[in-house]
Amino acid sequence: MTVDSLLLKYFPYRTWRKFQREIAYTVYDGLVEGDIVLIEAPTGIGKTSAVLAGALAYSEESDVKILYLVRTKSEAQAPLRELYKLRRKGIFIPYTILRSRLDMCCHVESKKMPYEEFVEECKYLRSSGKCQYYISAQRADIDLYISKLLEEELSPTEIVEMLCREGLCPYEISKRMMDKAKVIIMTYHYVFSVTLSETFDIDLTKSVLVIDEAHNLPQIIVDANSFSISELTVKACINEVKKYIMNEDLKNDVLKFLKDILSYMKKIKESRTLEEIERSYIQVDVSEVLSLFDNINVVKEAYIEIISRKRSQGAALPFSYLGRVLEFHRRLTGLGSQFAIFVSCNEGILELVCRCLDPAVVSSRVFSKVSGAVLMSGTLPPTDYVKTMLGIERYTRELRIPFREYVTEGRIRAVVYPGITTRYVERTEAMFEKIGTLLSAIYDAFNCNKAILAVFPSYSVLKTVRRYLRSDINYIMELSSTSVEQVISKLRENPKTLIMVVAGGKLMEGVEFKIDNKNLLGMVVIVGVPYPEPNDFLNMFKDIVSTRVGSSDYAWELVYLWNALIKIKQAIGRAIRSEKDVAYVLLMDRRFLDARIRKSLEEYLGELTVISDDDKLLEDIENFVKTNLIE
Repeated sequence: MTVDSLLLKYFPYRTWRKFQREIAYTVYDGLVEGDIVLIEAPTGIGKTSAVLAGALAYSEESDVKILYLVRTKSEAQAPLRELYKLRRKGIFIPYTILRSRLDMCCHVESKKMPYEEFVEECKYLRSSGKCQYYISAQRADIDLYISKLLEEELSPTEIVEMLCREGLCPYEISKRMMDKAKVIIMTYHYVFSVTLSETFDIDLTKSVLVIDEAHNLPQIIVDANSFSISELTVKACINEVKKYIMNEDLKNDVLKFLKDILSYMKKIKESRTLEEIERSYIQVDVSEVLSLFDNINVVKEAYIEIISRKRSQGAALPFSYLGRVLEFHRRLTGLGSQFAIFVSCNEGILELVCRCLDPAVVSSRVFSKVSGAVLMSGTLPPTDYVKTMLGIERYTRELRIPFREYVTEGRIRAVVYPGITTRYVERTEAMFEKIGTLLSAIYDAFNCNKAILAVFPSYSVLKTVRRYLRSDINYIMELSSTSVEQVISKLRENPKTLIMVVAGGKLMEGVEFKIDNKNLLGMVVIVGVPYPEPNDFLNMFKDIVSTRVGSSDYAWELVYLWNALIKIKQAIGRAIRSEKDVAYVLLMDRRFLDARIRKSLEEYLGELTVISDDDKLLEDIENFVKTNLIE
């Protein structure tokens, strides 16, 4: 069979769309040579089907497994959709999906438990023969369920629900299916976490990684290998100890242990302003934190006592918040040079964080072993960035399809308004008022049945600007509880809505603001360059990168500039979901005219128009709407 025939065999559609054949060939050729393949292509091109075609064609010849890595369960839908379409074509690819054991648990009570405590309790139920779902899964005919997944088109959530209804542990069924699966869809953590409680004996030398939304990978590796305890956790531990520990000596010892941790956190709060802590990771002395855990054995004793008492009272899945303290200590004592301890603050709650400093320490081991890998994204950073951040030393080949080649000329109007800045040292109430007043005027000028996405560098800037919006503006603001479904529901009521979100937040990554397959966004306003604010963690990370690349300036670009550019491109990508979409992109900050960021944005969007006058800006927006968006 020729390469062309082999690729078409695993391509779920009759004909290739523009760029898809090139993507499939690049993936296939790269994997044959054992390379790391980098694919950058805008949303809507059909990366998933093309990449899978190349990977599956290679897999047929080499008998490797494809580990398709995603960040969230919603991102797992894309490869599933293509596998289902292949099945309709008569090509049956055995697959399995693995999320965390907690996400796949059938016990309703488990959803309330912290992950680490759940894992320990689940281990107890399995070892003691008290989980019927687990017992039944071990006896199940695994071939039957491989066939079921091939016959029915189910979402990841529906797969879990189906197996639970049949009395089977979805996690164990999925785990057992791994041996016979050709494609294993799983989260990044299973491959890139060195501290994950659940691991698998996967032979990476006989596996190909396909990493979706790969621009996220360095940050996800840092997060996956970090761990924290908060003031709330320690206070919850104190309440548990008072309620469940009957031995007064043990109770007093544990309470002193926990109150010492709270006192340490209080001392940090008193030494810094809350604003300083909330916008930073502040490094603290590891030896100071370790000294707080000198009497950790009393915590272990109390943990066993609390679990035992809860179990005797009939709790189906008992847990104790002391488990998180014990896990923090385990991580703390296992720290290598690639970790450090920081304090951070989230909505006024202080946290102690064991944070991974260098994702390359973890990922370099993976990329040195795998048969091959494909890193794909609509906003993939430069090759130097990818190789430096991930410690990739193997040969890389890349295919980059420029955004401007995909989107028809004239469909994006990119304008810089230099009349404001969100630079930290220049943030004043007068500046926030100017932004809020101008956003209100933009809302009026953008007079059509489309939504405006306003993207802010931080939640604090977003909240402050909102105070200066006119009261009649129809808006929705991203909160910790806001879901995409809530936003879509509001847009159904009135598409002319100002959607206020945070750069890099949950409403930015892979989200589509669509109803009946129609994109509801017509304008994106980037309020301020979303550079990460310098802190102890980023400064330490920059020093590591600087040593690796031999240049402090270049290290700054990799750590700060590309972080901001990825968020900007992600925001623009919410409005351009196909080559036919039209959008007005407004970059509100004079720093967008700085040479390095302007050059990068013009390579992406084409020439930027600079409009400094408010009235001319509003007139330009009105003309764009009349020309492009009035139906």
